[in-house]
Amino acid sequence: MFSPDIICSEEFLDMPVSARDLYYQLAIRADDDGFVQPRIIMKMIGSSQDDLKVLLTKRFLLHFDTGVVVIKHWLIHNMIRADRYKETRFSREKELLAIRVNDKAYTECEKIDHKEVIPLLDTPNKPKWLNKRTKAMKESSLPYSFNYKIVQAFWGKLCPMCSIEMREHREPGKKCTPTIQHIIPISKGGKHKLGNIAVICRNCNVSTQDKETGSLNADEVARVWHTIGNQSAPQVRLGKVRLGKVREEDVATATFNQFWEEYPKKELKKKTLEIWKRKKFDTQLKVILDFIGKAKNTDRWQKGYIKQPPAFLNGECWNDDLNSYNDKKVAQLQGLDLRKK
Repeated sequence: MFSPDIICSEEFLDMPVSARDLYYQLAIRADDDGFVQPRIIMKMIGSSQDDLKVLLTKRFLLHFDTGVVVIKHWLIHNMIRADRYKETRFSREKELLAIRVNDKAYTECEKIDHKEVIPLLDTPNKPKWLNKRTKAMKESSLPYSFNYKIVQAFWGKLCPMCSIEMREHREPGKKCTPTIQHIIPISKGGKHKLGNIAVICRNCNVSTQDKETGSLNADEVARVWHTIGNQSAPQVRLGKVRLGKVREEDVATATFNQFWEEYPKKELKKKTLEIWKRKKFDTQLKVILDFIGKAKNTDRWQKGYIKQPPAFLNGECWNDDLNSYNDKKVAQLQGLDLRKK
């Protein structure tokens, strides 16, 4: 995983393409603490010594006398669960590192006198965010693939805080990809569990910091997870992060099935499913189901005057006034017309 805050920064993009490619390869092949031996990788991909010097000069890598390097922003790029974490074999080099609390970046222990720097191996003094997050992830009953799957399921939906579409935007400064938000932050004792998890855009996530946000779309997150969580999916391994593979079509099909069960008329299912996916009605499932539940008690539907499912979706009939579905209302209107005549 790579943080856009690092790889989209001006300092990073100012480097030659070959130096950036070397950085990507080193980060992918680094161990769980971000340590890697660069010369082997350089021979594999044909990088020059100048590329390594650029990364060291720009301090995207920290160098040790043994020839080992560490990815300076490793903790910004990655957060590996405690039950999957395997400590680096470069323990001597690890003893020489510390963590900058303000941005979670590695730095040398020479700066240990500064209050904002904490030794990496000094367990009792580890940053609180690191201890609490590791503990919350370890105690959670949710699988490791939860974050990836739920974020992918909400891709393209509206952020519950700012109502912007959660996806990649070309405009500079717009970081609107979906992210996990804990309603009660982990730093304040919140748990990594359904009911305490919402999905909001990255901009809103950054702006809220460690504030409590209210329920947001936590109910929808729980519903979507119950739909996709039990589906088996192939696993893909990228670097040190194990990711589940989930498709938007799975969510659309699952929500359509809920609609199909509730809608009284069972005709033209294939065509109806195509409309459902094309217009992305899964985001309006709750409103549609509420309308269907109320419409079943109207005179029109009880007499069997129900539109075919494709017509219902194309016309977005859940926005209709239900009073017009009752004969009494129609009779009253007709009576008024007769009096006028």
